[in-house]
Amino acid sequence: MVSSGEDAFERLTSKAFDLVITDLNMYETDGIAVLKKVKSKKRETVVILHTGNGHITSSYALSLGFDGFITKPISLVELLKLMKTP
Repeated sequence: MVSSGEDAFERLTSKAFDLVITDLNMYETDGIAVLKKVKSKKRETVVILHTGNGHITSSYALSLGFDGFITKPISLVELLKLMKTP
C-alpha cells in the first residue's frame, strides 16, 4: 500500500504486480497515470479503479482501460469478484 501517486510510481518501477487498485483522484497524480504506468510495464496486470466519485460509471472506467471498478466504501465480496474475473 502506498500513500500517493508518486509513491506508486516509485514502487511500480522497482517491482511488478499482478493486481493494482488505484483511486482516480490522488495527491500529485491520478489513477489514469498510474494505470498507464502499470500497463506499460506489465500489460496483463489487473488494474481496478477505486473511487468515491458517484458520477464515474463502470463503462467509463472500462473505456479508460481499467479492468474493473469499485466504489467506496469497498465491499469485500465485490472486490473478490473483480479479482477473480480474467
